[in-house]
Amino acid sequence: MKTEILNKFWSDYKANFGSENFIKTEEYKWGLFKDMYSIWNWQKDQSNQEMYKQTFLVDGPKNLWQSGNFFPTAMLNWFWEKYPEETEKAMNILLDEAQNLSNRTEFFICAK
Repeated sequence: MKTEILNKFWSDYKANFGSENFIKTEEYKWGLFKDMYSIWNWQKDQSNQEMYKQTFLVDGPKNLWQSGNFFPTAMLNWFWEKYPEETEKAMNILLDEAQNLSNRTEFFICAK
C-alpha cells in the first residue's frame, strides 16, 4: 500500500476543512459519521455482525457506502452470512489499532 499517497490525500483534505467547498461537499458526512459512531462498538471476542448492520442503518445519505455499482456494506453483510468466522477474523485484524495500518490493510486485502 502506498501510504505516502494516503498521507498526502489526508493532509490536503484537512487543509480544506471549513472552506466553502468543504461545507458544500463534505460537511454532511461528519454528522452522519457522528451518528454512526454512537452505534459502532467493535468487540474483538464477540460477534459484531448485528452491530455492523445497525451502524449503516442511520438516517441520512447513504452515498458513502452504496452508489452506482459500489455496495461495500452489502458485500460485507453477504460475507458474514456465507463465511461468518472468516469475516469476523479478517475484520478483527483490520480493526486492530495496535498493529500498523499498512500491515492491517495488506493482510485484509490478501486474507484467504
